[in-house]
Amino acid sequence: MDSYSNGITATVTLLLIAILLAECLFFQFGGTIISVSLSSFLLVIYTGAYLFKPGSYEITDDALIIHMPSKNVTIPIQELNKVEIIDMKKMKRTKGLFGTRGLFGYSGKLWNPQIGSSTSYATRKNKTILVQTSHNEKFILTPDKPAKFVRQLKK
Repeated sequence: MDSYSNGITATVTLLLIAILLAECLFFQFGGTIISVSLSSFLLVIYTGAYLFKPGSYEITDDALIIHMPSKNVTIPIQELNKVEIIDMKKMKRTKGLFGTRGLFGYSGKLWNPQIGSSTSYATRKNKTILVQTSHNEKFILTPDKPAKFVRQLKK
């Protein structure tokens, strides 16, 4: 994760702990339903963000695998239509439709006027590549070495 994402994750984690501790005190003084509901809601969001955080990328002979704590996303190599490094300027007008924007990374559904709809499995805001399949599915990834990653996928 980049420094922004690390900062967001640390801040949200500390806020969650503070809120849960405050909830314990509030719970003792009679706010049971509100306290339990808020705590549950926050824990579900936090856990969901963690479970779908992008972990690492793996290229095998027949697939690109995106590892996450909850499940892996597998994209068959033969379905890859386009793989390219994306200039940061091209990503400037990207809008998040659903997902996280810094908590454990940058994952979820995006829309960009030049790229269209895509799914992000990014760990940072730079070193961005676009992977497009023959089914017009688009994925935004951020490998450590984008040029090497693109070369491996184009073999």
